[in-house]
Amino acid sequence: MFFPGDLVALTIWIIMILTSTIDKNVVLATFCPPRCKCNEVKLLVFCNETQIDLVPIMLNPQLKELYLHGNRIKNIYSSFIVYQELQYLDLSNNQIGDTGKKSFIMQKKLKVLLLNGNNLTQLNNLSFYGLESLYLLDLSHNHLSEIYSRIFMSLNKLEWLDLSSNQITHINKEAFFGLLNLKRLNLHGNQLKHIPTQSFYHLQSLVALNLSSNRFTHIPEMAFSPLAMLEELIIDSCSISAIHSRAFIHLSNLNYLDLQNNRMANVPTESFSYVTTLRTLNLSNNLITVLKRNAFKNLTHLQTLTISSCPLSQIEKDAFIDNINLNRLVIENNKKLSRIEIGTFEQQHDSLEYLSLRSNMIAFLDWQTINIKRLHYIDLQQNPLACNCSLSWLIAYLKHSNMISQSQKDQVKCYFPNYLYGKKLITLSETDLSCSKLNSTMKTVVNIFTYTAMLILIMTMMIVICRRHKRCLPFCCICRQCRFSSCCCCRNCCSTESSSSSSTTSSPSSSSTIPSSSQPIIVGNHHHHHLLYQRQYYQNQQQYHYSHQQYTDNDDDDGVQNQLPAKSRLENSFYYPTKIINDELTRDKQQIQQQQQQQQKSYHFPYRTGTMTDSTRTSALSVDLHPIPNHSLPISHI
Repeated sequence: MFFPGDLVALTIWIIMILTSTIDKNVVLATFCPPRCKCNEVKLLVFCNETQIDLVPIMLNPQLKELYLHGNRIKNIYSSFIVYQELQYLDLSNNQIGDTGKKSFIMQKKLKVLLLNGNNLTQLNNLSFYGLESLYLLDLSHNHLSEIYSRIFMSLNKLEWLDLSSNQITHINKEAFFGLLNLKRLNLHGNQLKHIPTQSFYHLQSLVALNLSSNRFTHIPEMAFSPLAMLEELIIDSCSISAIHSRAFIHLSNLNYLDLQNNRMANVPTESFSYVTTLRTLNLSNNLITVLKRNAFKNLTHLQTLTISSCPLSQIEKDAFIDNINLNRLVIENNKKLSRIEIGTFEQQHDSLEYLSLRSNMIAFLDWQTINIKRLHYIDLQQNPLACNCSLSWLIAYLKHSNMISQSQKDQVKCYFPNYLYGKKLITLSETDLSCSKLNSTMKTVVNIFTYTAMLILIMTMMIVICRRHKRCLPFCCICRQCRFSSCCCCRNCCSTESSSSSSTTSSPSSSSTIPSSSQPIIVGNHHHHHLLYQRQYYQNQQQYHYSHQQYTDNDDDDGVQNQLPAKSRLENSFYYPTKIINDELTRDKQQIQQQQQQQQKSYHFPYRTGTMTDSTRTSALSVDLHPIPNHSLPISHI
């Protein structure tokens, strides 16, 4: 259908074509609209912001590109019917309120159509009829409120559709019917309250989807399951507070995910387990306070991670343990983050190249924290750095780095101590950072630690030797109370000393029967000598007992023991313990005899050295080696 105005324009155009047969180039130059620029060679016409209110109809019909941006055009009914070779048409920022029906029916070769920034309120299923070669359609910044069924049905080759910055509240489930080759869909800045999952079933080839600045607050289960080919997903500024653990299921090709400017309090670790191919992730400006251990579990291909402008106060040591390919890490403007633990970037030692920690509250940053092999760029601007010797590595880095501009280097300043406040870190020396004093202190600490370790080692070796040889070596008998000793032979020494003092106290006259220290002692026979001392002690106790015991006979007939005199009962009760000690003395005697046979004529003793004659050796072995009588040991002292 043609309108009267269009018929007049068409008539004029036919006349111009007839007259242009004489000199086609002259006609094109002659009828180029005022303030427009016409390129006769490339067949381009630029009429941007020329205040025209109608589409020029007297241009070359072979025209390929027409730019009409920023004018006052209100309708386009059949205005392009003669431009059948047109490939690029820019009608953005005009006042077009309706596209009409079949307005582009003759534009079979048109590839780009820009209608953004107009007053379009609705579209019909014939608005784009005939645009069978259209590649890009921009309908952003209009007043569309609903996308009806099959509006884009004839756009079989469309790959880019921009519907951003409208007022869309509803999308029909068949709105995208026919868009078999659509690759990119932009729905940013609309009023959608729910993700239009049903509409996505007609977008089998979609690789990029922008849903930012809408009104949905959560992402439900399987929200994007029809989009198996999706690689890029942007859902920022939607006030999202919850993401279902299976929200991203079937997105096996996703490599870019933007979730910034939402209200998530935690990293949705379980949700990310379905997007293991992810390479770029942005979680900035959320309510995340802690990056927990393995927060980005299974994201082994992640290369770029941004977490900025959050109330982040802690990054646990193993937060990035699975992100072995992380190349670029941006953690900026987190005003509660004051510390980065050593080992936080341990798994990124061979991958991390770019690290930005600017505008946090970091005061201390040890070299071991960022001891990263491939790191080329680090940004610590606007942090309250405590300038001490631990930052000497940073001074060297700033001086030799070519990746950081001088203005950025100058922004790294000291906040502590007070005498260095506001000074540029790059201008300081190790002396300013008190490194020399710290080094001397460290040397003292190291020396103390070394000497202490050596002393402990020597003591340990002494104890081991003492235990292994079972000998009372001089350094073993340093104790005086056996209960505080861990050395076996020291206990023997102490026992010997204790027995000696007890014997002396009980009976001074008995000391003559005890071998003196001047007598030779057989090596390894301390147990035998201990028994000798013990026997002397028991003899003294026995004499004392007999002198005070009254021997009376018991007339009771209730047992054999009670019919004996008290002295006989006492002697009989000593039989078994006496037998045990006699057996021990016998074994000791055998051991001494074996040692005597093996030793040579010259003997070495731990406490005295010298040569023993046969007579001396015999007398030493004959001293108190006789077994004690069965009645000589009180049972109470065994």
